[in-house]
Amino acid sequence: MPAYRIVQEALTNALRHAGPARATIEIRYGEREITLRIEDTGRGNGAAPGKGGSGLAGMRERALLYGGTF
Repeated sequence: MPAYRIVQEALTNALRHAGPARATIEIRYGEREITLRIEDTGRGNGAAPGKGGSGLAGMRERALLYGGTF
């Protein structure tokens, strides 16, 4: 699973929408699974949605494509 793409999109979203914030990434993996947890401390800055990336929908689609959940 190209998990790095989900992390990339999550960090892009944080950069665009979280305002001044810190982001943390937690990656857990086993032989047949990977769990990602990406959080930021931001409150949102009202940036316009839909500017470039695929956002939450794209991350969900990537996870589902590989039999995962989002």
